[in-house]
Amino acid sequence: MTAKFSGVLLDFAGTLFDEGDGRETLRAIGVPALASAELTMALSRADRLTSTTALMLPALAHRWERRDLTVEGHHAASVDLLREAGVPPVP
Repeated sequence: MTAKFSGVLLDFAGTLFDEGDGRETLRAIGVPALASAELTMALSRADRLTSTTALMLPALAHRWERRDLTVEGHHAASVDLLREAGVPPVP
């Protein structure tokens, strides 16, 4: 018997499902280890910025508002957000 699908659910960038606090993702992409308190503060700043884009620098706010238009745009806006929040670059 062949299964029939009436739809497919896709989730992009945590739209429907919570992605957690991001620590595992940062470790997976090689972000240098930060002290737990420092990383917690940086991720908290990033969360605050994404919930209130008026707190972002204008260039980042513009990129953030348009981030889901392309994969490259999403990556660039996410990296810029992490930098503004205080997460160090990947070596």
